[in-house]
Amino acid sequence: NPTTVLTTDYCSMFAIQVSQVGGPEVLTLVDLPVPTPQPGEALVQIKAAGVNFIDVYFREGRYPAPLPFINGQEAAGIVTSVGSEVSDTKPGDRVAYTGVRGSYAEYAAVPADRLVAIPDQVDFETAAAAMLQGMTAHYLATSTWPLRPGDRCLIHAAAGGVGLLLVQIAKMRGARVITSRTGRSARRTMPEMMARSLRISNRKLRSESVWRPKYASAREGCCGNERGGGDDRPPRRAGHTRSLGPDMVDGTGVPRAAPRRYHSCRNLLFL
Repeated sequence: NPTTVLTTDYCSMFAIQVSQVGGPEVLTLVDLPVPTPQPGEALVQIKAAGVNFIDVYFREGRYPAPLPFINGQEAAGIVTSVGSEVSDTKPGDRVAYTGVRGSYAEYAAVPADRLVAIPDQVDFETAAAAMLQGMTAHYLATSTWPLRPGDRCLIHAAAGGVGLLLVQIAKMRGARVITSRTGRSARRTMPEMMARSLRISNRKLRSESVWRPKYASAREGCCGNERGGGDDRPPRRAGHTRSLGPDMVDGTGVPRAAPRRYHSCRNLLFL
């Protein structure tokens, strides 16, 4: 029963620890003491942990972290105990969180103000997977460019985690969605709710006739806040771009490399 308060005695847990930065081989299964929640924290028994690209950056040392550390940035589970100064969370609550390192473990002590209650109809796996990717998709469609009915957007890697959520949010806001794909495997992962989206292949996107006009518009239509002020939406509705993943564009707004390298970008939004 996921709502039952755990009363079993425990003193140790399994975790995946990084003792030195490097490749996947540095991920080590270890036995560690279960953390004790400090004031303002809750101890969460992790039922599902999200795996995100930022985890690779920490493992490789691109983002520094004191060694050793437990990797992972998001999870979902059950609160088993709380520290002092915690009033809004109690043992037995089903919660999810993101932005707190240490989710590759059976338990994690998490600041209580980072916990989000999981609705009864949502399972732990869905909750853990939707936190970081869901917030990313949300800000792309509601803050970076507040999509409105009639807007058109092109979403690369639409079969990925952020892509699937971004397509749904964009369509909920009334936008016309265009998705790109790489092959049959990506096509199979797209749910039926995307059937009315216009799909084009990345082979077509790599042609000069497709790339150059869009980038010319993108350079002229950058966001006002990137120019030090102005409207939240760019002055030209055509050619607004946002990338998620490797930095593929230099200060002029023009790709630094050939389109095939740009193809490695995980999500891109054209409006």
